[in-house]
Amino acid sequence: MSELKPFYMDHSHKAQLRAWGLSEMMRGGFYALLFCLAIGVFFLVLWVIGLLLPEASKQAPGPMPYSQIEAPVSGTRLG
Repeated sequence: MSELKPFYMDHSHKAQLRAWGLSEMMRGGFYALLFCLAIGVFFLVLWVIGLLLPEASKQAPGPMPYSQIEAPVSGTRLG
């Protein structure tokens, strides 16, 4: 009785190409995982820095005088 071998143990060109494609997809997934973890660590560090700031700095107005654009209050009605 012949026993079936996994495709990556076979020495045909088709099996080698399939194993190579699988390894490339796994490597790409690993790189994507590292990239997502790096973004997560970056935001985690920003969050921790935000926790260390005093509460008064979180309630202060922005440093730019025109960073908050608001419509002027007008007593007249157009139209």
